[in-house]
Amino acid sequence: MPWYFFCNHNGELPGGENVAVGDWRGAQLSPYPLIGPKEKMARSGVVSPALLRAISLGCRKKPVATVRRETGHHILKTQVGFDHLSTSRYAFGKEQMIGPSNADIEASRLRQDRNSKCACEPRAPKNLKNGDIDMRIEVLVDVKTILGEGPLWDVESERLFWIDSKGANIFRTTHRGTEVRAWDLPAMIGSLAIRKRGDGAVVALSDGFHFLDFATGEVALINNPEPGMPTNRLNDGKVDKCGRFIVGSMDTLEAGANGSLYRLDPDLTVHKLEDNIIVSNGPCWSPDGGTFYFCDSWSREIWAYDYDLVTGSISEKRTFATVDTVNGAADGATVDAEGCLWSAQVYDGKLVRYTPDGKVERVIEMPVKKVSSVMFGGPNLDVLYVTSMAKPPLPRNPHDGIQRGSLFAIYDLGIKGVPESRFAA
Repeated sequence: MPWYFFCNHNGELPGGENVAVGDWRGAQLSPYPLIGPKEKMARSGVVSPALLRAISLGCRKKPVATVRRETGHHILKTQVGFDHLSTSRYAFGKEQMIGPSNADIEASRLRQDRNSKCACEPRAPKNLKNGDIDMRIEVLVDVKTILGEGPLWDVESERLFWIDSKGANIFRTTHRGTEVRAWDLPAMIGSLAIRKRGDGAVVALSDGFHFLDFATGEVALINNPEPGMPTNRLNDGKVDKCGRFIVGSMDTLEAGANGSLYRLDPDLTVHKLEDNIIVSNGPCWSPDGGTFYFCDSWSREIWAYDYDLVTGSISEKRTFATVDTVNGAADGATVDAEGCLWSAQVYDGKLVRYTPDGKVERVIEMPVKKVSSVMFGGPNLDVLYVTSMAKPPLPRNPHDGIQRGSLFAIYDLGIKGVPESRFAA
């Protein structure tokens, strides 16, 4: 049986220096059984000190604790929290779901609601005001992504994907934050696009475009557009209405204008659209696909281009909006059904909604500073998902609190998004 660790609603491990453990029905554990001091566990190899720290940090509000225990050639990865209980088994790059069913999970959640001594008590969601709009910001999944990025709602499968760029992982979940899956990658990832054909994706890794097979976890190189540039990597990307994957590259030191903007066509040819970029971010389109938005995070501008849907070419570059880079910078972006652009202002902890003429319509203050990207999703495309970083990529970046690295969901905005396209190959 895999180990499950529990904390109280204050984010503390029960028993002080001891650790609680039990089976997946954590709500039934009262009092918590203890399996010894943390130091002894670390020395015995049951769990590392770093993992214990991660567990301690990950157990506040919609808590999720992650534990790995090797059994032969398998690794059991266990995550538990009020809104999320799942167990996945990883072996030789393959992944399958084991553990409780959805019915079991729902029953466990109901028991937790009734039992004041449950393993992790939820906090009531915080209601925020933005003008005359009531909304709720909640932690949907807390996996402490080092560099969380690229939320992508796939309409066909009704699943939300997001990535940990530095952790080299892809994650997938339902709109409720359940049934979490993960794939390990051989290199840092900047973005992904779900494929129309087969069960897989195109992933933009540090060493080029690759196909990823979801069933086996295997990756296969398509094309590396920047060979011989070790300080560069592919970064943010999206798919246009004709199924082309538009991806920008970046200088990992965020200093030199070494990056470019590329287009991967369905015939797997690669074309350069733009260059002299430090950090490529925020590619997205107007609802009709005729305007392309994009930015270099440290340029202090978000740009708009005319976009030719027939050829996939861009023209008529212009400044769409200016961004204050004193406290932050423009990062990932998306466009809603009303044609307004949403930009994650990384290091400043803000989401900014711009009207189609580039004026600021609203600003949402997030509970963490290192927000990285946004995407509308859910069955009605009316939930705004927001990724964040657990660890800043550069020393100058601010430190966040307990919710750093979480995947957030914003409800009751009264706004819907636009369906994202799949890569047409």
